[in-house]
Amino acid sequence: MNWASLGSIKLLVVEDDMFNRQLIISLLNKIQTIEVVEAENGEDALKVLMQEQIDVMLLDLHMPKMDGFETLSSIRAKEKTKDLPVIVITSDEVEKRKCYALGANNFVPKPFRLKALEETIFNQLKVA
Repeated sequence: MNWASLGSIKLLVVEDDMFNRQLIISLLNKIQTIEVVEAENGEDALKVLMQEQIDVMLLDLHMPKMDGFETLSSIRAKEKTKDLPVIVITSDEVEKRKCYALGANNFVPKPFRLKALEETIFNQLKVA
């Protein structure tokens, strides 16, 4: 994968579990063109999206305050973020169908595997 061809990327990780957030960041740290921004829940994610220009988002579904389903709905309802590529973190087929209906672009399963995570992000940005 030629990450340099995509230019610099700002990726928002929305995950309430600090261990999982740190795992994602450590897996992606080797890609020098990616800057990772963190949010612990959907409310925090929406604040970040209003303040910063994010290129792609990894979204967990099961979070306090505002879950991933509500967050995805809010993102698609706002003009600034309606076209933002959103990759949902889930392996559950029922959740995937619901997320596709809400406007998710792609999925990455837990537990995270570096190659799958990289490929999903890279391919999503190539088509965006």
